[in-house]
Amino acid sequence: MGTILDFERIGILLNSFSVISGFCADMLDRNYFGQCIHFGGLYPFCELVHSTAEGYRRCLASDRGGCTSARLCGQDYYVYRCHIGLTEMCFPVVYNGEPCGYIIFGSMLTDEDPEDIRRVVLERCADFMPQRDKEKWRAALEAIPTVSADRREAGARVMLSCIETITAKYIRIQDDPIWERIDGYIDEHIHDRITVENISAEIFISPSTIYHRTKQNTGMSLSNYVARRKMIKASEYLYLTDYKINYISTLLGIDDYNYFSRLFRRIFGMSPTQYRSANIHRLGLDPSRYRPSPSISVSEHPKKL
Repeated sequence: MGTILDFERIGILLNSFSVISGFCADMLDRNYFGQCIHFGGLYPFCELVHSTAEGYRRCLASDRGGCTSARLCGQDYYVYRCHIGLTEMCFPVVYNGEPCGYIIFGSMLTDEDPEDIRRVVLERCADFMPQRDKEKWRAALEAIPTVSADRREAGARVMLSCIETITAKYIRIQDDPIWERIDGYIDEHIHDRITVENISAEIFISPSTIYHRTKQNTGMSLSNYVARRKMIKASEYLYLTDYKINYISTLLGIDDYNYFSRLFRRIFGMSPTQYRSANIHRLGLDPSRYRPSPSISVSEHPKKL
């Protein structure tokens, strides 16, 4: 069974949250893609970051990393610093035990040491910030309000109440047995090479129907949907394990490590190594003490973990 979200009503609710709280945010779909709803606008500084191709790419990657962390941390929401050092909060929207979307709000300066944070933010923007506009960026950063811990916690409580309303009133079940069988096959075989021929032979559905239902339910082609599902699984391994990256590639049925790395970068906006390093910092671990596992063959581990 698929979930259908009433984005019009959700948008009205979340925009009301933004007006009251002053926070701006995005809602992403369950695969961390598609900014289904954007509410509250962007701070001028974030607009400047988004105006550069590299800044925008890193913002998307940071959002997707936040979604992975929020889904795996086992809490109602996850607090982290984005790629430039501003504080954000990610809330999984869980329905029937599964995330059907994510809400990210923040881009906040915390009140612990705002001047130091501003310095870090400008340093992290240095390689994509036009030097001729440096003062413009600095002034826009000064305009981002400093948010106290009490206010962040209050905003989180209100957002959790909004999510309760969303799951109670604005999500419904759509029965699509054919899509369930297609998506179920992809889930079960995420560690294998997945082709339309293999799916068709296993679940007795024509390739044309598989292509159509995938596009209808995800907005993506079959190949793009499978690739993104595999990269999301890869992000979980990078987050939760110390498996070598070439092992993760092989584990997910991708023998060409270079292709795997290009695909991961295309979807997450950074290399697998960069993603793992970012999440080590996010988890509060010391990267100098991080040790990858020794090289192992696929046969030494079960196909599913």
